Amino acid sequence: MPFKFNGSRRDKFAKAKSRVTNCAEYNEALRQRGDVTVWFSEDDLRASGRLQTL
Repeated sequence: MPFKFNGSRRDKFAKAKSRVTNCAEYNEALRQRGDVTVWFSEDDLRASGRLQTL
C-alpha cells in the first residue's frame, strides 16, 4: 500500500505550537483583522429574548 511506504518515518516531528506572549498586541491584531469572538451566557440571551429553546 502506498500510504504505508513512509509509515516508519511519518509523524516523527512534533507540530510547531505558537504561544501568545503579548496578549494586548494579539487582541489588537485580531480586532484589526475583524476576528473577535464574543461569548454570551444563556441567561443573557434568555433575558434579551434571543435564545430559543426546543
